[in-house]
Amino acid sequence: MNMMRYSILLAALCVGQAFAQTPPPAAAQPDDGYDAEHAAQTQRALSECLVRSTSEEDRRALVAWIFMVVSHHPDVRSMVALGPKDEERIGRQASAVFETLLADRCAPQIRAAARYSGTEAIKQSFQYLGETAMGTLLEHPEVMSTVKDSLKYADDARIERALQSE
Repeated sequence: MNMMRYSILLAALCVGQAFAQTPPPAAAQPDDGYDAEHAAQTQRALSECLVRSTSEEDRRALVAWIFMVVSHHPDVRSMVALGPKDEERIGRQASAVFETLLADRCAPQIRAAARYSGTEAIKQSFQYLGETAMGTLLEHPEVMSTVKDSLKYADDARIERALQSE
């Protein structure tokens, strides 16, 4: 895997490694000119740009990528049968989305977030994008039906009692 692809994927995993070459600002102190409100604004601007700049197709590519990455965890690996061609296709689609977001659509916001807030803001913004993309997936009627069906084993009365007791 080349370094650019590795960097894009790690950025997408919300660890900010795409910006590892640019160290985050030193620990901010109120007297060093750090403006917490400005830092929060740059993070909000980046989060909004990432969500606004992704199409439904982009979000589907991100959800597929998240699913593929998570499917490699040992606890669920045996439940998923993605072949190498599927993984390559999913990886290419997600890489294209991340690259376009990082290099084009939200480049100014990413630079500002890195400058004023460090990699934590970038991490949180990509997490927000992932949550938004997953939310769209979870709203699908077939998914909601599966959620409902899979939770039929819970003891609703017990949960209700726990919520009402003090």
